[in-house]
Amino acid sequence: MPVEITPTAETLNAQTVQIFVCGKCKPTENTGDTPGPDLFKALQHALLQQADIAVDIRLRQAGCHGVCKRPATLTIATPGKHSYVFADVLPEHVPDVLQFAQQFKANTHGAIAKKERPESLQTRLIAKLPPIFTS
Repeated sequence: MPVEITPTAETLNAQTVQIFVCGKCKPTENTGDTPGPDLFKALQHALLQQADIAVDIRLRQAGCHGVCKRPATLTIATPGKHSYVFADVLPEHVPDVLQFAQQFKANTHGAIAKKERPESLQTRLIAKLPPIFTS
């Protein structure tokens, strides 16, 4: 099982960007690839190489996102900000996912306009959810 990239207790806070990758994708018929787990491994590898941004990101392999016809799916979320669900995300999109995560962290409300998102993510958004507040 892949290891989670998790900030330490001192650095995990309300501004930590959480990336949840669907981890239940079944192998494709054509190639036998497992889109969700493959994307998770690619993100994990990239974060291990980029320790400067990894401290602000919590990567988790989640259960099924329910978008099985459009693997791989991931959600980017932080309490108090909009959450984004992207589908059809491939390992080659990892640099754009991490760029978006940085844009998301820097934006007070997490509202990133389509034209401001990295190009590969502009057409992959399937949901933008309103912020959840805990108080």
